[in-house]
Amino acid sequence: MAQRIHQCPACSAAVAVPDGYFRATIACPQCRAELIRHSGELAEPGYAVPAGQAQARPQQAVPPQYAAGYPQYGPPPQYAGYANPPVKGRRWWLIPVILVPVVAVLGILGLALIPLFVGGSVAGTGDWYTHRDEKAQYMVEFPREPRIGSESVDTEMGSRQFQTASVLAGGIAFEVGWMDMGPGRESDYFFDYKAAAAAFVAEKDAWVSSQTQYMVGRYVGSIAICTDKAKVYSTIVMVRRGNRVYTVLAENHKADQQEVVDRFIQSFTLLEESAAAGDGLTMYDKVGNYWMTRTTVYSGGPDNVQHVMRTEVKAISGFEITLMTHSQMGGDTIESEHQIDLREWRPAYADVKSSRTVTLTVEAGTFECRLYESTASGTKTWICAKTGLTVKVESGGGPNSGSVIELIRTNVK
Repeated sequence: MAQRIHQCPACSAAVAVPDGYFRATIACPQCRAELIRHSGELAEPGYAVPAGQAQARPQQAVPPQYAAGYPQYGPPPQYAGYANPPVKGRRWWLIPVILVPVVAVLGILGLALIPLFVGGSVAGTGDWYTHRDEKAQYMVEFPREPRIGSESVDTEMGSRQFQTASVLAGGIAFEVGWMDMGPGRESDYFFDYKAAAAAFVAEKDAWVSSQTQYMVGRYVGSIAICTDKAKVYSTIVMVRRGNRVYTVLAENHKADQQEVVDRFIQSFTLLEESAAAGDGLTMYDKVGNYWMTRTTVYSGGPDNVQHVMRTEVKAISGFEITLMTHSQMGGDTIESEHQIDLREWRPAYADVKSSRTVTLTVEAGTFECRLYESTASGTKTWICAKTGLTVKVESGGGPNSGSVIELIRTNVK
C-alpha cells in the first residue's frame, strides 16, 4: 500500500502514513506526539494534536470512495498477520494486581463469617442469657438468646412433639428439649435412660463412655458422656418429672471446653410447680405430711393378722428425708425413725414396664391410680397419680391368701 510521508510538527521526524488508512491516529515513532488524519490528509499541515484532544477540531467530509466503508483497504502492513489488530492499552498486568487484593478481602470476609457458622467463641465466665420457659417449667443459661423450635419424634407411645431451645456457640450445640409422655403416664416410673443414651450415640457413630445418676433438684435423672473417634464429646442430661421428660445437651465439645459445658449443664433448674405434677415424691415435700396404712396377712383361716402403721415426715435436709413411723400390732406400739435419700430412692414397682389408669376407692377415699402388675410375682400395686402415695398392694393371690396393704388415712393432697 502506498505511503505518505509527513513531517512531525513536534520533532520534525518523517512519519510514514498508510495511504487511505481512514481516521487513523498516528503516533510519531520518535517523540510519540499524536497526529490525526482525515480522509488521507493530515488535519492541518504541520498540526500536532495534543494527547487527549484528538477529535477537538471539526472533521472534513468523507470522500465518496470511503462513504460505503473501507474493508477493501484492510489493516496497515504492520498488522497484516493479525486476524484482529491488537487493542492498544490493555492492562493485562493489572489482573494479578486486582485479584490479589480481591482474594485478600474475600479471605478476610471469610474469616469474619466463620463465627456465624460455628457460633463464635464462648467463655465459661461472664454474662450469659438466662432463658426461662414458664410453659415447660424450667430455667437455664445460654451463651446468648436461644432459637425456639419444635419437631415431631416417634416414641414407643406414638408420635410426640419435642420442643427445643438451642444455641450454637464456640462450635458447641447447646440445647434444652422436652416432651410430654401423654395422658395417664404421670406415675409410670419406668424410663430407660440407658436405652435413650444408646439411641443418641447410634445417630452419631459414637459410644457412651460413662453414664451415672444425676439429680436436678430432687428429681433423679441420668448424665451420659458420649465420645467419637475424633475425641469430640457430647454431654447429655435426661430427667423426668411427672409426665414430662427433659434433655439438656451440649453436643460436639472438646475436652478444653469443659468449663463452658459445666456452666450450661449446672444452670438447668426446674421451676416449682404444684403437687399435681405427680412426680411420686410429693408425699415427702413437706414436714408434717403423714399417711396410715393397714396391712392384713391372710392365713386361709380365722386367724388373719393385721397391723396399722403411721408414717410422718419429721425433717427435710436437702435430699435427705427423716421419717417417723408408729406401728401397732395387737396391743403393742413400736416407734422408729429412719432416713431416706431421694437421690437413691426407687420404688419396688419401678421395673414394671406396663401399667394402666384406674379409679380405686379405699377407706382413705377415692383415688386416680396407676395399676402396676408384676407377672413374675403376681403382685398388684396401685399408686396415686397425683401424690405418689401407695393406695393399695395385693400380693400372694388376694383376700384368701397372701397379704393386702391399704391406705386408710392421709393429709397429703
